[in-house]
Amino acid sequence: MTDDAPGTPLTDDAMRALLDRPFTELTVDELMTLKDAYAARGIRICNGASIETVILVFLAGNLGPPFLQTLSQRAANSVADVSKQVTDAVRKHVKRKGRPGDTPRIELPDNMTDETWLALFEMVNANELRGKVLRWDEKAMAWRPDSAED
Repeated sequence: MTDDAPGTPLTDDAMRALLDRPFTELTVDELMTLKDAYAARGIRICNGASIETVILVFLAGNLGPPFLQTLSQRAANSVADVSKQVTDAVRKHVKRKGRPGDTPRIELPDNMTDETWLALFEMVNANELRGKVLRWDEKAMAWRPDSAED
């Protein structure tokens, strides 16, 4: 401890002597003397938390967990939605059994008329056309499915 009176500011040498020692070895009186010396030089040392820090910690503690919970819930929902979309796409593919050999092939005649186009658009049932070749029959004026092996 220093020999100075409580109201007397520390000299630079006395302050350096205190700062050269580890803070854990200083007594409470020596620490308070250092604090007063800093205060005399215009440096404020706070032992407690400021109101801004208290408000910030309060808001972070009260608003942080619900925010993180909502954020994680949305992330989990989006992952579930993506997996559902992938599953639905696979189901649609399996259900329609879309293989390249099953797709009907259309052989267009040289002279396509409006009647030919209309007849083609009316053939909408793809199940009976699966794996067939559509050819225009001039005599019957209709599209006829033939097997693809021709």
